[in-house]
Amino acid sequence: MAREGPPILKSRRGRGWTFAERPSPYGNEYIVDASVVVKWYVDEEHCREARILRDRLADGGVRMHAPELLLLEVANAFRFNREAVRDLTLARIERLNTFGIIFHGVETAVLRDAIDLSFGRGITIYDAVYAALALTLRVPLVTADGVLLRKLDGTGLAIPLAGIS
Repeated sequence: MAREGPPILKSRRGRGWTFAERPSPYGNEYIVDASVVVKWYVDEEHCREARILRDRLADGGVRMHAPELLLLEVANAFRFNREAVRDLTLARIERLNTFGIIFHGVETAVLRDAIDLSFGRGITIYDAVYAALALTLRVPLVTADGVLLRKLDGTGLAIPLAGIS
């Protein structure tokens, strides 16, 4: 069921971003990035909140979306973890596909928004794809990436993992 989400952002020709409308309270639908999903498997700060969110996904309490890029980023994070093991990395990625995350290809319109956000907010294209998907689907991006949160501050596109539970 569709609902109101983050505000639509409009470029003001080099003067930053402005809201086309005010955000409404968020429901139970999110974009998740690799900084959240890795915490499903690795013990680090805010892993408890990430696992609560994962469990809510598993029992149907929330819907999660992500660009297909998530699979590559999570696999890369596992690969370069100090305890990396090939078979464990593969098993985790295969398990990730069973949780019910709705994966999205990166369509041209999303990529355009990602490029605009990347240049406008000084973030990587990879991070901007998640934010652009949030903009397109009108659901918030949940992230544990403090730098990304700061750079997206004021856009209404991202919320901290620590604030979810």
